[in-house]
Amino acid sequence: MTWLQSFLESTKELESPQRYFYWSILSSISAAISKRVWISRGGVYNLYPNIYVFLISKKSGLRKGVPINVAKKLANDLGKIRVIDGQNSVQGVIKELSRVKTVGNGWIIKNAEGFLITGEFASFLIQDGFGFSLTTLTDLYDAQYHEQGYTKRLVSEEEIELKSPCITGLFASNETHFFDSVPRNAISGGFLARTFCIYEEKRNKINSLTGERDPIPERIDYPRMVDRLLYLSKLGGQIVVEKKALIAFDDWYYTFCAEEHEDYTGTSERLGDNIWKAAMLISLANSNDMIIYESDMLEAIEKSIQTFSDLKRLLLGGSGEAQNVKSITMRTALACLLEAEPIYEIERKLILRKGAGVFGVYDLDESVEHMLQAGMITVSKRGQGIYYKLSDFMINRHLELRRKEGNGGVTIN
Repeated sequence: MTWLQSFLESTKELESPQRYFYWSILSSISAAISKRVWISRGGVYNLYPNIYVFLISKKSGLRKGVPINVAKKLANDLGKIRVIDGQNSVQGVIKELSRVKTVGNGWIIKNAEGFLITGEFASFLIQDGFGFSLTTLTDLYDAQYHEQGYTKRLVSEEEIELKSPCITGLFASNETHFFDSVPRNAISGGFLARTFCIYEEKRNKINSLTGERDPIPERIDYPRMVDRLLYLSKLGGQIVVEKKALIAFDDWYYTFCAEEHEDYTGTSERLGDNIWKAAMLISLANSNDMIIYESDMLEAIEKSIQTFSDLKRLLLGGSGEAQNVKSITMRTALACLLEAEPIYEIERKLILRKGAGVFGVYDLDESVEHMLQAGMITVSKRGQGIYYKLSDFMINRHLELRRKEGNGGVTIN
């Protein structure tokens, strides 16, 4: 069991959605590493593993604060990270980043590195006005473009120079407050395109934490977690990419780019770099050799696409549009199965890739359950993959309709 898997195992009995913990711990790794490791993007620029993560709930009460506080505790216990939390102005954040900071047991941070973390984004940034705040956070995110530093002139006319900035952000909000702090007319400004948005509608499970009905969760092994982050914080240099991982990325990339994506946030244009950032963090969480393996890349693709679908689901809203997404999911899954002749079987992740930005894991799960109960498909698992196959009844019906129409293009209704 890897370090990441062990952490998730220790949180599985908690009510907070597991994906909140997954992305919170990747944020902690990101903050611990900063710009000390990177991958080369074709020799054009170096890409660093700093990320922005936004945990969003449909309503209050999904326990977002637990994974947020876990990440904050890890960062503080590590004693090598500049943690910026509480209530701030962007000008205050910039001033803080410009300072040489002594943290932990005398660790000195000379560069403009910081971990922005908050359980409620709407109250995190104040005073400056929304436009200034969002634009600055968006600009600071691209560490590869600020190798020579970053200069900002404040309202007071004071000019601040940030040395080699690299910012990680872990934010949270419920749906209502999300649209208060990130209004719809600003969604296309680039901030969300750079952010992994994890949108959840229900708790992982119901657990009163009394132990009477459900087991008391295992304690999170903070010393072990901090030891791992300490090890990672000492790494440096370029991450190597296994050839199979390169092929896996190209297979996804050229297929994804050949399709049209209805996306006014700009996320589809930046999804490739986001996947590479996730792949770096997953690789570092799973092994010590600074190599991105095929399994790391496939996991990064799946998890990143899921956050893209989450964002679309959040922005769509409304029961009519939600119903349309369900219809699209069902039709896409059936189309993928029909295209997979003569065996009419396809791996689950390929359907999710096809639907990237339109539907996500939960939408597909609902459609699969419907088709399974209706006798339309069968489900099997081989290795780490889940496969869907048209039932004999559906295959025979499809072939019969094709023979009758004689055009090979009949769709099962």
